[in-house]
Amino acid sequence: MYKQIFFDFDSTLVHAETLDLLADLAGVGPEVRRLTEASMNGELPIEAVFEKKLAMISPSLAMIDRLHKIHPPFVEGVEELVATLHRLGKEVFILTSNFGMIVAPYAEELGIRSECVIANELFHDDEGNYLGMNASNALAHTGGKRIMIDRYIQDKQKAVMIGDSVTDLACQPSVRTFIGFAGVVAREAVRAQADVFVEEASALALLPHLLTKQERESL
Repeated sequence: MYKQIFFDFDSTLVHAETLDLLADLAGVGPEVRRLTEASMNGELPIEAVFEKKLAMISPSLAMIDRLHKIHPPFVEGVEELVATLHRLGKEVFILTSNFGMIVAPYAEELGIRSECVIANELFHDDEGNYLGMNASNALAHTGGKRIMIDRYIQDKQKAVMIGDSVTDLACQPSVRTFIGFAGVVAREAVRAQADVFVEEASALALLPHLLTKQERESL
């Protein structure tokens, strides 16, 4: 049924909002979390909070290295889910407003190729100090995920998007099915509009919605 499967990253593949964890390292966790929730729930446009959050966090390379050492866990079942999809010949993507250098180690662990990670960019000086983010990237703006997914989709009828937030929901018109995943957090705006809404904590609960009967029987 599906050939291209797009996953959000934070609170979909990993059991955290990694920018919030960086904010904790910077001592600005509560303030950044309020902005994160406002944008994820659709109360504020992403461009109203994204650069502000990054300026507050000022994520140096050393902070990002600390985050990777903390290694927020994958959502239950994610590693088995992605391995199964790859075994069946599916093309698995990560589509995130987060940043490539933050997401890369997790993608590598899941066997997701770097060219299948669709993310934003961070800039640092030679000492690893934070200089800024790529504010011109579509992913830094409302509707940016849909703009980016449209560049990769080969056939809408064979594409599916899985995510937890309204920024993911924006991709719904571009794919055959949008699946809201509440394994980490259930957002009512997503529940109300998703084509499918999965409440279970394990990502393996997504499999019946991603595979045909014949594909499931082949496992």
